[in-house]
Amino acid sequence: MHLLLDIDTDPPPETLIEKAASIDIKLYSVKPYYADSKKVPKCQIQLGFPTIPQEKFSLIRAHLKKVWGLS
Repeated sequence: MHLLLDIDTDPPPETLIEKAASIDIKLYSVKPYYADSKKVPKCQIQLGFPTIPQEKFSLIRAHLKKVWGLS
């Protein structure tokens, strides 16, 4: 199971994925799941979470917002 994140920001998903990795949060591009590259959402990424307890999501969200410079 995966959680898809739609991010309303200018940096491309690759930049957000790299910044998340810098704080040990593993995110993935959704591009491989689209046969037509024109249909890939502007800034959508996925978080694989089968082993992440639900109570950790708020903390992960807060860390991502901080490292991405979102408030």
